[in-house]
Amino acid sequence: MFLPHSKGIEFHPVIPDINDIILEKNSWSAFSNPALDMYLKKNKIKDIIITVVDTQCCVLATAID
Repeated sequence: MFLPHSKGIEFHPVIPDINDIILEKNSWSAFSNPALDMYLKKNKIKDIIITVVDTQCCVLATAID
């Protein structure tokens, strides 16, 4: 896992759009940050598509959660 502001954590080569939501996490699952769950519920989002850069543990953990 990368620490915030550590080498290798930068977005590359995709630059997030101004409307993109960026959430930091401190565990394998994207749902380790409660802000994601709150955002999905607030916006009544029931389905998500999980895409990956690296297919190791994080994707599986997020899908399971």
